[in-house]
Amino acid sequence: MTIAYPDFVMTEIRQRAFCPGGQPLGESPVQEEKVMQVDECARLILKAAGRRKREEVMGLRGKVGQWIKLIAPGLVDRIALRAIERGR
Repeated sequence: MTIAYPDFVMTEIRQRAFCPGGQPLGESPVQEEKVMQVDECARLILKAAGRRKREEVMGLRGKVGQWIKLIAPGLVDRIALRAIERGR
């Protein structure tokens, strides 16, 4: 079994998302031109599964986040929230 941890992926989910208060998200806070394409994400997942990798962490943020999470788990959540708010 392979567990995939993609970075932001270009899907329509943000167009259907809601804010914590229940209001529609509206405009995406993410810089869409810097988001991974769906086909690239799928290719990486299939490649990892073919190699029988246990985990596939995509993107530098995810890889760095794994190490930070070992030391300060709550910090990763705060960093992720800040990145979303800033659109990165």
